[in-house]
Amino acid sequence: MNDPDRVEFLIKNMKPDNLENTIFAIVLDFTKPWTFMDQLSQWSDVIFEVNKKLFLQLPFAKQNQMKKKIEEHFKLYKNPNKSTENKDAVDVTSEETKTNNETAEDDMKEALKLMDLEEGVLNVNLGVQIMII
Repeated sequence: MNDPDRVEFLIKNMKPDNLENTIFAIVLDFTKPWTFMDQLSQWSDVIFEVNKKLFLQLPFAKQNQMKKKIEEHFKLYKNPNKSTENKDAVDVTSEETKTNNETAEDDMKEALKLMDLEEGVLNVNLGVQIMII
């Protein structure tokens, strides 16, 4: 959709139950980079409006579940370009070491889930993913 005035079209044609499996994509016009902030603001408002009307139709428990999932995504995110392992190295670790590493990694994930996000991170949690392209 390239017309933000058609927000009602989205609202009428999307189902609240599908929000959990929805990702909103904002595709910026790189021929006019000086308009990036305006584009982001405009389309963020559209996403907020669509999501607000659909999200509030979901049961409260489902809303909380979706918000928690997005929060956990932020907490557990790892930059795929910053790998600490050498992908070309031969893996000679024992099964016991692998099991211990997996247990430690699971413990770390659980600890991260319990931590609060840093101030300023995810101030508005819509319960859906937004991708900026």
